[in-house]
Amino acid sequence: MRSLFFQLSLLVGTITTMNLNEGDYSLTMAVLIGLLVGSSICFMLMLGDFTINRVLEDRAGSLTSVRFFEEAGDSDWLEESISENIESDDQEALAA
Repeated sequence: MRSLFFQLSLLVGTITTMNLNEGDYSLTMAVLIGLLVGSSICFMLMLGDFTINRVLEDRAGSLTSVRFFEEAGDSDWLEESISENIESDDQEALAA
C-alpha cells in the first residue's frame, strides 16, 4: 500500500512540475514546487495510514469473534436437492 502512496505522490509531483513549467514559472521553481506538492501528499497519506493502523492495533484486543456452541443441523437434504437438480438439468440438456 505504501508503494502506491509513493507512486501517487510522484505522479502528482511530476504532473504539477510539468504544468507549472508550461506556465509562467521557470524550470527550477516548477521542480521545487512539484517536489513540495509530492512530498506533502506523501506525508499526508503516510500519516493517515499510520493513524489507521494504530487505531486498529489498539482495538484488536477488544474485538470479539462469533462462536457457535451448537453443531450445524443435518444438511443432507440440501445436498440431495442439489444433486437431483443437476441430474434433471443434465437430462434436459441431453434431450435438447
